[in-house]
Amino acid sequence: MKTEYAQILSLELAHSYYASGRSNDFDFVFTEQTRRLFQQGRLVPKLTRNGLSVFIELRDDQLALEVAGKTLDIGLVLKTPNFYNFTDKPLSGGVTRFINAAQTRTFDPATTCQIVGQRFTHTISKAKRNVDVSMEVDGVIVDTRLVKLSHGLDRVNFLNRQVDVRDFDVIEQFSGEPSLRHHYFQNAELAALPIDTLVSIELHETFVADPPRFKLEFNAKSETLSYYIVARNYGSNFNALAVTGIDKADPSAPAAIAFNKVTASNFTAQHLAKEVLGVGGQASSSDAAKVVLFQSALPLSRREKAKRDIQLSIQGDVLIPSLPLTGPERLTSDFIVHLSKPKT
Repeated sequence: MKTEYAQILSLELAHSYYASGRSNDFDFVFTEQTRRLFQQGRLVPKLTRNGLSVFIELRDDQLALEVAGKTLDIGLVLKTPNFYNFTDKPLSGGVTRFINAAQTRTFDPATTCQIVGQRFTHTISKAKRNVDVSMEVDGVIVDTRLVKLSHGLDRVNFLNRQVDVRDFDVIEQFSGEPSLRHHYFQNAELAALPIDTLVSIELHETFVADPPRFKLEFNAKSETLSYYIVARNYGSNFNALAVTGIDKADPSAPAAIAFNKVTASNFTAQHLAKEVLGVGGQASSSDAAKVVLFQSALPLSRREKAKRDIQLSIQGDVLIPSLPLTGPERLTSDFIVHLSKPKT
C-alpha cells in the first residue's frame, strides 16, 4: 500500500507593514474537535513562513477518511504586544471572525463574535430598559429574559444546554426599536485563551485536487505625521522654520512628502495642549518658548522599514537632518521636538 500526503489548503497571513509582506505575529491553536479531526481524518497541520498548511493522508491515491463537510476551527493568539499600534483592526467589539460559508474557496467579509463556554454572561449593549434578551440557536429561541429598569441589571447570565452547538446568537429587543443581534461561538477551551481572530474553514471535496489559498490580510495604519516644534531664543527666525520630506520607497522615483504648517493660534482641541508641550502659562517675553506644528498633508502608512528622510530646516539651513519616525512601540504619530540656542 502506498501512503503519501497531499496539501488540501493553506492559510496565509499577510501584512502591508512588513517588508516581507508576511505576518508572523500569531500563534495557532485548535479546538479539541479540530484536533480530533486531524487524527481521524489523517490531516496534518504544518506551520509555514506564510502561515499554515494542512495536508491529508492518501492511501493508494484514495483519501484515508472522507472529511468533506467537516470544519476546522483555528484560533489566532497574538504574540506581538504592540500589534495594533501599527495595524488597523478589521472590526471592533469582539473577536474577529472569518468563515468560508458564501464562497467555499475564499473568506466571507469579516464579522465579530464573543467566544464563551456553556455558561456565559451577556452584557446589555444599551442603558435603555425594558429589554427582552433572548438566546437563539439554529433560528429557534431557547431562552428569554425580560430585564426591567427596576432590576438594576446590566447583564444576563445564560446556560447553553446544547453541548454540541458551536454558533448561536443573543438578541436584544428594546421597545419600539429594531432588534440587536450579537453572535457567540461556544468553546470553553478557546474562551480561556486571549483569542484575537477566529477562523472557521469548512472542507470541500474539491480541496484535494485544487487546494485553496485562504488569506488574512492586515493593513498598516495610515496616519498624519505631526511634529510640534518648541523653540526658544529663535526670535524672528522662528517663523522661518520648515519641515520637508522625501519618501524613498521607490528608489528610482522618490516622492516628496508635503507638510502643512499650523501656528499655535490655530490649535484646537484635537491638537496637543500647550501644557503638554511645556509652553502653557508662560509669561510673554522675547525669550519665551514658541511652538509651531508641521503635519503631513496626506496620511502616511506605517512601515517596518520606512524609507523616509524628513528634516527640519531654517532659512535653508538644516537643523535636524532626520526627524523621528513612528515605530511599532508608539501608539500615536505625534512628536515634540525641542530647539534652543544661547541668547545673543
